[in-house]
Amino acid sequence: MNTTRQSVRRNVSALYVLQLTGYVLPLLTVPYLMQTLGADGFGALAKAAGLIMLGVIAVDAGVNTVTITQLAREGTKQDLATELYWANQALRIARIVGVSLVLLGLYALLDEGWFRWDLVAASSLMLIGGWLFPTWLFQGLEVMTLTTICSITGRLISVLLIFVLIRSPDDVLLAAVLQGSATLLSGLFAQVALHRKLRIGPPPSARRWLARIRRLRRSINYLSTSEWLTAAAGNVSVVALGFFCADAVVGVFAALEKIARALIGLAQPFLRALLPVQIRRFAGDSNQAARWARTWVLRLTLAGVVSGGCLAAVGFPLLQWALGAPQALEPSWLIGVGLWVALAISAGAAGQLHCLASGAKTAYANILGLSAIFQLASVVLGAAMLGIDGVLFALWFSEVLRCISFFCHSNIRVKRSSSCAS
Repeated sequence: MNTTRQSVRRNVSALYVLQLTGYVLPLLTVPYLMQTLGADGFGALAKAAGLIMLGVIAVDAGVNTVTITQLAREGTKQDLATELYWANQALRIARIVGVSLVLLGLYALLDEGWFRWDLVAASSLMLIGGWLFPTWLFQGLEVMTLTTICSITGRLISVLLIFVLIRSPDDVLLAAVLQGSATLLSGLFAQVALHRKLRIGPPPSARRWLARIRRLRRSINYLSTSEWLTAAAGNVSVVALGFFCADAVVGVFAALEKIARALIGLAQPFLRALLPVQIRRFAGDSNQAARWARTWVLRLTLAGVVSGGCLAAVGFPLLQWALGAPQALEPSWLIGVGLWVALAISAGAAGQLHCLASGAKTAYANILGLSAIFQLASVVLGAAMLGIDGVLFALWFSEVLRCISFFCHSNIRVKRSSSCAS
């Protein structure tokens, strides 16, 4: 038990360093880029990056979660880690090809008024970087320190280059390249760590490789769509606003969203480090695991309330100073973003530590999928009708539905488990 606690603490500490630097470093560039590129340029850059992020989500959806759980359940054997790594990489490169074809189709259908396609192409470096950086493997092997070192190094180089090279609104294309290069550089450093530190070997025999790919593909069918819809719903706001609002408004909301995601991200190190441990707990005493999960959900929810409250209280004057665009910023948006932070943290903790860790994969996928469909539709409708206010209302309501669904399912499952044990 002491070894497990030490491992959790070490991984949480490493992930917190990663999470903080991963959000603090980009946030340092937000006021600089807005002032250098202008609100319109920053908004166009945010729309392009948002479109590519939807592609990144499509590449990773389902695959990473399933490989993490398989590695946690079957044990961290070297041959298993190598097989899963190469199977994961093969599936994700196939998805990158599919995403590229979709982007080419959008380019043929939409004119330059919707997106700046040169910025979209430059931002696509994130697709390759995400493929090179298998964070799922570091998480499954519980060696988060390597993840932190690789990620911080790549991001720090990118941020420094942004401050040195971006000097005028004409540098917006270079800004897109440098933003995308952060993930690419981190991925290159991760590949060195994988093969030198973790001793990930060459691909297995073609027969074993194809067999593992088929098994992994069958396992992710239930989850890929739901995870993509959920993650896409959380990242579609900027893209949706881009269809109905001016680039300057989109730029302001993109800055607000970055701050909100930084606060939501404060809970992710705990969830990532606790998930493998919680999976093993549910394999033992499910009642004790459920109580442990409820305790952590409550703690993380309270942390979300405090974080959201701080944002609502002090965010407006800080953003007025940082963004340099007070005429485009409404105080009510800060309150709305703060409430979204608290609800998103609560729903994420309940879903992962209760449903997913307990083995309720189908229920987890169904709840994610249905709530994501609702969120996608409501965000687009809210953006069309009310702009940012409509988007925020859609985000609140979606997180409330997701949280209630996870808690209701968890209570029913625990009662059934207790009855069967009796």
